[in-house]
Amino acid sequence: DEIGDMAYPLQAKLLRVLQEGVIERIGSNKRITLDVRVLSSTNRDLGAGIRAGTFREDLYYRLNVFQIHLPPLRERQQDISHLAAFFLARFCQELGKPAPALAPGTCQLLEQHAWPGNVRELQNLMERAAVLAAGPEIEPGFFRLLLPQAAATAAEPAGETLALEPAVEELERKLILRALSAADDNKAGAARLLGVSERTLWYKLKRYGL
Repeated sequence: DEIGDMAYPLQAKLLRVLQEGVIERIGSNKRITLDVRVLSSTNRDLGAGIRAGTFREDLYYRLNVFQIHLPPLRERQQDISHLAAFFLARFCQELGKPAPALAPGTCQLLEQHAWPGNVRELQNLMERAAVLAAGPEIEPGFFRLLLPQAAATAAEPAGETLALEPAVEELERKLILRALSAADDNKAGAARLLGVSERTLWYKLKRYGL
């Protein structure tokens, strides 16, 4: 994973393994034969890395037998809701709880997000949602705290915004309580679940009298 971030000295070791097909464990002089296929990924321009001297050209051609270019998540809006449902179901299964459905408005909200962290950001969001969500369906407002950059009120008439604020604040309060419960009242753990800083969490706790 992220082969482009591998340190230059380690690249030489990996190249040797790929060429010779053997490894030696640390502290042992026994050579172990390998029969493996290597699948690597990167979000870097390895060609630029070769020109800059940060990535080995010989390793590049050794690995680049077959290349698949996968566009960033923001360019694959049609995949977002399917991936979100998949990750949510997987994490809920690990927690031993039924997976809630994503409301149509929630899918639209997720599709509008820019996803600077790509699939990992979506996966992280769904992991937190699996812990914090309650009920059979996740409405768009649920992600107001977990995904503050999202245009959660897109397509809402301006006159409805003020009316929605009390409901959003109540949902935020409930999410904080769920996060504290899931983290055994540990403020740092709750902040991580909510995706906010501890300072922000303390402000919210004071604001809601929690």
